[in-house]
Amino acid sequence: MNEILLSSKLKESFQCITPPSDCASDPKNFYYRTFDGSCNNFHTPDYGMATSRYLRMLAPKYSDGVSSPTASVTGSSLPNARLLSLSLYGESSLPDDYRTMAFYNGSIGSSRHDTFLKSNTTEDCCQQPESNNCYPIFLHPRGPISQSLSKKCLNFVRSASDTNTACRESGATYSEKITMTSAFLDLSFAYGNSINQNKNFRVFKSGQLKTSLVNNRNWLPLSMDPDSECGEENYQCYTLPDMRNQFIPTIAVLHTIIEARKINIAQYQKITFYDWLPLLVGPSYAYNNNILHRTATNEYVYDYKPTVNAAPYAEFAAAAFRYSHNQIPGWFSLVSSGRNSNRTLRLSNHFERPENLNLLWDGDNFDSLIRGLTTQLQKRPDSNIDKEIKHYFDRKSFEEYGSDLKSIDIQRGRDYGLPSYNDMRVYCGLPERRIGQDF
Repeated sequence: MNEILLSSKLKESFQCITPPSDCASDPKNFYYRTFDGSCNNFHTPDYGMATSRYLRMLAPKYSDGVSSPTASVTGSSLPNARLLSLSLYGESSLPDDYRTMAFYNGSIGSSRHDTFLKSNTTEDCCQQPESNNCYPIFLHPRGPISQSLSKKCLNFVRSASDTNTACRESGATYSEKITMTSAFLDLSFAYGNSINQNKNFRVFKSGQLKTSLVNNRNWLPLSMDPDSECGEENYQCYTLPDMRNQFIPTIAVLHTIIEARKINIAQYQKITFYDWLPLLVGPSYAYNNNILHRTATNEYVYDYKPTVNAAPYAEFAAAAFRYSHNQIPGWFSLVSSGRNSNRTLRLSNHFERPENLNLLWDGDNFDSLIRGLTTQLQKRPDSNIDKEIKHYFDRKSFEEYGSDLKSIDIQRGRDYGLPSYNDMRVYCGLPERRIGQDF
């Protein structure tokens, strides 16, 4: 859901952004955030910038030491990602005890630290599996997708790295992936990651953003251009820096809610840290490790460290943050104003469908979706993947089955050359686990 295709035209012109040499020379930098994240740190202006390299906790384990996907310690290929998804993850979908869908959609609808460039290829990787830009996922012949559709492969395009783009030399012996967004909680999904991108969404009057009038109500700016970001199969979509709004209606709802940048960013940061984060890691852990602080009214804590690079870690973007995919239920709800009735819709009927906007615009549906997000419990975080995500992900209207998000997650980790689970345990000061009861 968080991938940007690097077209041949973009590939020729794309380059990592060069930060200003002197942030203090522009007085606006003392009061306002830049769109690309530069000068958030005056000492090291490029820390956390958009279109820059990911950080690493551990060096990647590319099979060739430079860029090829991870291989087994014996040098052979790793087990098939789809087979692992089928074998290791169940398909039950039990509700969480107390966290609602607002918790899950808040994580994917707002944070974009796993947004990256796809390599430059216009072909189906199942047709050219040997291409350096491709890493297709071959389906098990007895799995439901292959048996129903006579499909043998899931298309998978590798992410682009600094060797594919015009970026300054890093001095590393291996290639590094490129993150497209700033590392900061700055609502860049709504306001953009550059001045030029932001200009596309502003009316340059009273600080307002562009809107579209539908059914006598202002909505996000609408595009009906098949050659725009909507794609060939979508005749309409909202035009925003984060095009995931067209993926499912609930993300479009969250993007619509957030429209005065400085105030909204402050509110967004407060909600993320003090409301969302304790639900994720637990309040005791958050406060005991000084991630959060207990303060009296009008007090504040100054714990800023200019030596810390805020850029996202590859291990987080390609593995840890994807834990939330296990929490997606296969449906979403529209709840009436009296909360005495609700309508449940199948998730895969709404993956990247132009009709999603019609659903939002119709009657009281927008408000009903908001009530649904705050009422419907998300899926319990466990070792199960809802069938809608495991067999029907990104299903097209003319297909019975779709793709498998969990196998895509596994494949993306290998594409990034991520170290093994035991490597990360040792890095975190934990003992290695062995096959058997340890797992």
